[in-house]
Amino acid sequence: MPDLPPALSLRDIQKSFGAVQAVRGVSLDVAAGETVALLGPSGCGKSTVLRVVAGLERPDSGSVAVGGRDVTALPPEARHVGLVFQDY
Repeated sequence: MPDLPPALSLRDIQKSFGAVQAVRGVSLDVAAGETVALLGPSGCGKSTVLRVVAGLERPDSGSVAVGGRDVTALPPEARHVGLVFQDY
């Protein structure tokens, strides 16, 4: 069986909002069928990482790949990624 690319791959994601660096150097691979949780205190960048994955925010640098395909520059509707907010 050939090696499959990660279902989700983040490489050195950086995101700032003005002077606030919300995400610094996040890299992560998630295999198909794997469950991952992002844990941390309020303001540590968890939601920002998820918004970058979904395409609701563009990273300042780094890349997002879904199924081996670079989707960093794609709009949310072209990524086939869902995001459910904890509190609306």
